Amino acid sequence: AAEKAAEKPVDKAATDKGVAAAESKAGEGAFMVPLGLFTKAENIKQVRSKAGSAGIKTYTESEAGSERVRVRAGPFATRDAAEKAREKLRGAGLDVGAVAPR
Repeated sequence: AAEKAAEKPVDKAATDKGVAAAESKAGEGAFMVPLGLFTKAENIKQVRSKAGSAGIKTYTESEAGSERVRVRAGPFATRDAAEKAREKLRGAGLDVGAVAPR
């Protein structure tokens, strides 16, 4: 007769702490939501204004060697916070990308 290996019970609290620790180690503002890549200042202003009206902070990053500017929402401390913001932004009529590490 084959013996079954005893399964260890999963300690959910320890697992949750491990996930929280991993997110914490990723640093404050580890996630963002991309809002677009633009060349016209008016488009940048419009997207940032819509996000601001939804209560979401934004920032911009210039693309190296180009006149294009990336508009991003965030930074967010956790992926969950970024996902919630993403839904708010979609509700405000913005075409948003997937949550990504910053």
